[in-house]
Amino acid sequence: MTEVGDGYWVTDVPLAAGANQYWFYVDNNTGLWVTDPANPPLYAPDGLTGEARRAFNKVNVPYDAAKQSYAPLAAREIENPRTGSPKGTWSYVPIQVGTTTRTMGVYLPPGYDPDRAEPYKTIYMQHGGGQDQSDWMNIGSVPVIMDNLVQDGLTEPAVVITTATNYLGDPASGYPILREIVLPFVEGTYNVSTHPLDRAFAGLSAGSFVTSNIVNHDPTLFGFYGPWSGGVRIDNTTPDLEVPYILYGGGAWDFGLPNAAQVAALDNAVIENVVVAGAHDFNAWNQLFTIFARDYLWKPEAFLVNEIDGLRDGIASTSLSKGNRKALTVKVDQALETARAGPDEHDRRRAEGLRHPGRRDGAHRQADRGRGG
Repeated sequence: MTEVGDGYWVTDVPLAAGANQYWFYVDNNTGLWVTDPANPPLYAPDGLTGEARRAFNKVNVPYDAAKQSYAPLAAREIENPRTGSPKGTWSYVPIQVGTTTRTMGVYLPPGYDPDRAEPYKTIYMQHGGGQDQSDWMNIGSVPVIMDNLVQDGLTEPAVVITTATNYLGDPASGYPILREIVLPFVEGTYNVSTHPLDRAFAGLSAGSFVTSNIVNHDPTLFGFYGPWSGGVRIDNTTPDLEVPYILYGGGAWDFGLPNAAQVAALDNAVIENVVVAGAHDFNAWNQLFTIFARDYLWKPEAFLVNEIDGLRDGIASTSLSKGNRKALTVKVDQALETARAGPDEHDRRRAEGLRHPGRRDGAHRQADRGRGG
């Protein structure tokens, strides 16, 4: 940096569009990520402090095609607040955990209606190491991204919940506080669905471990999962692993990027694997949340469309008669339509003893994408 007088030092660095993270080290103490007092995140009152907390201050950068001629950067404008657009609200809501009052982050979408006839869906987002329930709501830009996606009609209005890992309970027991206190509290307080296919759970880095532990304990607790930047920790022998839809992901330069071959080996699961421009940081994680909410949540067919296309091509290339090829193609198309139909059709078919399309052979898909959010 260059000293310019009056105690100020400056330097120029290239920045991505969207939300950019920064923090300060003071007197070379790299164990303490210092919050910018002029631009502080809104931390949870019961969150981490001191050297236990990694401070992520945020600056939003617009997209400049002349200086950022790279497609993922343009896409990251979804992370920037819009003037005059409908806004949701978020706050830290107290929740009683044993004898201790803790908090969870709660985002309510624009126009949230506690009496809406159709309950809202819920997205649970889990933080990483040195973070808490604050980070997805601040540097993670979940409220901003959700506001913008809803305004653009690219995702459903949903309630987003962030919790702190340190009060969810024993990982080996599937986080009993999450199951026995958090979920009932959320579903009893807000107008949200209690159907597992209307719930999603995703986490970054250490939060990816939490996500994988939940899957290994009970894959049916949530309908959609996102283990990001934490390698591959799901057990392929887990019962009911074929029930949920799982989006793996990470940054192209991310040390926690899930290994594509290990993801492919999870042949009992319905999986996508996405790679974005970024490293082990919120440059990647904000994009992954956008992709999750925009392209995959509540869309089972998004996990199956490539397999369906492949089956159509395979049928067309067989030596079967024209009539048999047509009949098989119709069955494949019906499978995709059933996936699009959602939870009601899913429940009806399960009640009839029919297996869910795409789960017959542990269908999975590898789609390493170099695109951004």
